Amino acid sequence: MATTHDGATIGEWVTTLSLVFGGCCRQARALNAWALERATAQHPDAGTLITFAQFVLVSAYGLRTHLVVAPAATHPVVVSPPVGLLGTLTRLRLKKRAIPLSRWAIQVGLFLVTSLLNNAAFAYDVPTGVHIIFRSGGLVVNMLMGWLIEGRRYNGTQILSVVLVTAGVVCTTLSGTGRVGAGSGGGDYAVGIVMLAAALVLSGLMGLAQDRAYGRYGRGHWEEGMFYLHFLALPGFVFVRGPLVRQMQAVAGGFYGPLGVNVASQVVCVAGVHRLTARADAVGVALVLVVRKAASLGLSAALGGRGGALLWAGAALVLAGTLGYARRRG
Repeated sequence: MATTHDGATIGEWVTTLSLVFGGCCRQARALNAWALERATAQHPDAGTLITFAQFVLVSAYGLRTHLVVAPAATHPVVVSPPVGLLGTLTRLRLKKRAIPLSRWAIQVGLFLVTSLLNNAAFAYDVPTGVHIIFRSGGLVVNMLMGWLIEGRRYNGTQILSVVLVTAGVVCTTLSGTGRVGAGSGGGDYAVGIVMLAAALVLSGLMGLAQDRAYGRYGRGHWEEGMFYLHFLALPGFVFVRGPLVRQMQAVAGGFYGPLGVNVASQVVCVAGVHRLTARADAVGVALVLVVRKAASLGLSAALGGRGGALLWAGAALVLAGTLGYARRRG
């Protein structure tokens, strides 16, 4: 569960959860979900472009607090430094980090690949509802990672709760098999599910890396984490420049409207998640995000006019398992 011994005030927790649930599940999330569905419906293979746009905007947003102007040189110099705007630009620097760059580098690689896989899965006929709840399996992954890597032990109630979450993920996954595109086969859907599963494992590893970094250097550096995870990942898009350029050339002008709404509202969601990450461990974050995703599923179903019995049964199992796990931990 969320740690309460980190010095965070009640007001800070209210702000954090308001961003996670209010920003990600009400107006901003409604816009985010609507825009994402519109964008992926027009161009389902534009996942790399969507990811790139999200990373660029979040990086630009983070520059406001991480870009500083270094003091002008006071010692004698051979060549006079430039003055005015040019002089200011030459003295721009990134402010000193609280967490070493090496710690962020590991997380950046995991985060970039995870984001690319999650958005690329839309090209393989994975419905948005299945996409949301399948990613809620992060609770299962975090538990397994804690057992395998950290040597943690879990009781019967916790294991039963995780079984419920797993059953819920299976139900929602199966619910999408009957709604794949008319021109594609089940093979495409299976590929999308494999991509989401791989992203889930990588996300669990990233959660452990974040836990260790914040545990050693303090949990008050969420803005630094938000900025560097996105900013340092931008050069990584050179490895997918081919698909990225093709997607930019293929999309029509109408695509950029929903894309702009999606990436703008994404900043609110990302800020809330990173504030939460700095105040809770990996399992605590997973618990809160699963509940948030269950609410997002309702929005997705309402906006898209979907929501079969199997899909809702899966969502209920995920929510029940999550609450059971959280109650036992409390």
